[in-house]
Amino acid sequence: MRKNIIKKAIKKLNLNLKNLTVLCEAATGIYSYTPAICALAGAKKVYAFGKKTKYAGLNKLKSIHEKIAKSFNLQNNIKFITKLNKKILEDCDILLNQGMIRPINKEKLKYMKKTSVIPLMYEAWEFRKEDVDLNYCKKKEILVLGVKESNLPIDVFSYCGKLVEKMLIKSGLKTTRINVLIIGKNKFSEVIKDYLKKSKNKIEVINKMKFYKGNISDLGVIILTNYNNKSFVSKKDILKLKSNSFSGIILQYTGGNIDYSYARKQKIKVFPDYKIQNKKMAYTFAEIGFIPVLYLIAGSIKVGEIASRMRIGGLDYKTSIDKLKKHNIVDLLN
Repeated sequence: MRKNIIKKAIKKLNLNLKNLTVLCEAATGIYSYTPAICALAGAKKVYAFGKKTKYAGLNKLKSIHEKIAKSFNLQNNIKFITKLNKKILEDCDILLNQGMIRPINKEKLKYMKKTSVIPLMYEAWEFRKEDVDLNYCKKKEILVLGVKESNLPIDVFSYCGKLVEKMLIKSGLKTTRINVLIIGKNKFSEVIKDYLKKSKNKIEVINKMKFYKGNISDLGVIILTNYNNKSFVSKKDILKLKSNSFSGIILQYTGGNIDYSYARKQKIKVFPDYKIQNKKMAYTFAEIGFIPVLYLIAGSIKVGEIASRMRIGGLDYKTSIDKLKKHNIVDLLN
């Protein structure tokens, strides 16, 4: 079933990795299909890098990926690896910015050829400097590119609204006719607001808690969507919530936006009930299902294919950037 869905996505994106070598992670869950997506798209070679995580040890990881490769008849196309050596990095045309491979730093980049490209696997405005050494990439003329999620064959970014709805359900809140305050004006908040409005919720979007002039006790949920720490919910804000009888939930859509420990101390409900890392989403689209994750992965790989063909074809760094501006799914970093 999933093989057919993947093939359909590859066809829609016109994804063709013939003669290209891809380095990606060997993850668990839905993301474990990344190597298979690359191989089914015709990659010359796919290196699937795995390491022990809280989700699986190396033996389990290897077993997961061997099973997927066998079920798709791709045993000869995917190589499961546990070390990133000079030869592999030199061989790589497309290096995916994924968790197990991060940080993509000078120690890795120094071995990569200048025609290599790095798809971020998210939009350019979401760039996290700790993911990729962008300055060193520019020095080596290695392209680092985001993907315009709303311009893919399915609007992947629109799933942000569905993801918040899923989080509200998990937190125990209803999803209709509630007063919603979103803190953090950006693309996340725009999509979430439009989605929640459909369920007759009353919604306000602000940049900082101090700008809210409504009745705090009437709020059912405060959703944190900030991505740059400019909308941090401070101790002072938390005390204001408590003194004004806030009985709802603070929903961490993105992390690093609240003094989490102090909120717990003041018995303010926060969901998820743990600290979320700065510039990370609390949940991924995997909570919604296979389709949005598939198109985000495959779309990002397509961005890599477009850029890689240009560089290998002889276009210089600056000319490639100029031409990439014309592609509607390529999101260039400023």
